[in-house]
Order: sequence, then C-alpha cells, then structure tokens
Amino acid sequence: MTKPTGEYHRDASDRLCFEMFDVDAIDYPKLVARIVAQFDLKSSSELVVGPDQLIGVHTNGQCSIGLDWDSWSGFFVTAHAPEAEPLVKSIGAFLSDG
Repeated sequence: MTKPTGEYHRDASDRLCFEMFDVDAIDYPKLVARIVAQFDLKSSSELVVGPDQLIGVHTNGQCSIGLDWDSWSGFFVTAHAPEAEPLVKSIGAFLSDG
C-alpha cells in the first residue's frame, strides 16, 4: 500500500471526518488494526459489510468514532459526537505521518 493522503471535512451532519480517498477495501483491515493498536480502541459493534462499504464503530471508552470505507469516499474516520473530534484529529495526524 502506498502512503495514502487525507483531508479533514465535515459531513452532512456536521461531524468531523478525516477522509483518505486513495485507500482500497483490501487495505481496510490492516489500516484499522494500526489505528486500534495505536489508540487503544475497542470495537463497539460488529463490522457491517455491504457490497460497496465497510462500517466499524470503535471507542476508547470515552467517545465513539467510525472507521469506515466505501467505494465512493475511500477510508474515513468520523467523530460520532463533538467530544470525539480530538481523537479524529489525532488519528488523522497519525495516518498523515505514515
């Protein structure tokens, strides 16, 4: 996997997201494993697998984020509430540094 690039934005629900357009579905498990290990996250739901999407909800015990992939957006990290925004920013910085 080449080093993907990412950017922050707000989704239609005004939630902070860090999106990496150039990540393939095949890279999702490895990328999620790196994030989970680095930030001591736990899965808080079963992985939802659809024909063009992967949806995983994770928590650090204080806040919840989505670690998701779809064929339109690539890989994205989404804050499920405002208090999760610092975690999304930290994950974005971690992924941007390699």
